[in-house]
Amino acid sequence: MDSEVVAIDGSTAVVRVEVEYLRDTPARWRDLWVLRFDSVGRCTWFEEWPFAPGQPDGQ
Repeated sequence: MDSEVVAIDGSTAVVRVEVEYLRDTPARWRDLWVLRFDSVGRCTWFEEWPFAPGQPDGQ
């Protein structure tokens, strides 16, 4: 898994993630994560937007 923080605005962050599952038929996913943090740095909200390159519907 590789990840890169692409944006931070106050307590909200956006992260780009790439994951490759190694199995009989490998699967590669690209995700965007949107996270919100409280005043002590704990994640209070998480949203994931997955995309599977090469799949007709992206899933």
